[in-house]
Amino acid sequence: MILIIDNTQRKFRADVRNIFLLRNVPCFMTETSQCDAYMPAALIVVTEQYLLDEVSYIAGVHRSNCPICVHEDLRDLYDYAIDAFSERYGDFFGTTKISRVLTRGGETLFCGRILYLTDCEKRILSMLKYAPIDPDTNERIYYSKEQIAAFCMIDGLDAMGAVTVHISHMNSKANKATGFDIVECKRYMGYRLHVF
Repeated sequence: MILIIDNTQRKFRADVRNIFLLRNVPCFMTETSQCDAYMPAALIVVTEQYLLDEVSYIAGVHRSNCPICVHEDLRDLYDYAIDAFSERYGDFFGTTKISRVLTRGGETLFCGRILYLTDCEKRILSMLKYAPIDPDTNERIYYSKEQIAAFCMIDGLDAMGAVTVHISHMNSKANKATGFDIVECKRYMGYRLHVF
């Protein structure tokens, strides 16, 4: 989803990340030495100009064609990231339709039926909806349980076990409403939005 790379204090990164998560936007903040594990992402925001070359190289290794933006004013980082994301993919909180999932306002519709998802489930769904396309297969990539926990769970990697539970609940709700799973789970690969 949105990956923010910043080499300042950990406490600051945690505070900024919580601003995104409390507004139901999947996001992860890390430093350059660890950003490799969280790529590819839909949008990468770098908070210092000197980090841009290294991050661009790492993104290139992952063959990621996502935009890499530099934004040094941390006070309005949330607004900047949402605007940059919306410019490329459409309004984040507006109406979007990807693979039979329609998000409009605060509602999520799957195959035309309303799904009542928790905030954490909405963040997971957003992350899976905007997953990058693999250039080899022309399909959305799979996200691992670790990546989903890092981007979507307030407790981060400590909540890895909860990812499976949330995805199971999402599939259960979708099955009751439509008879189909909303999230495809593939052993040793991870999770992605169900492709029809």
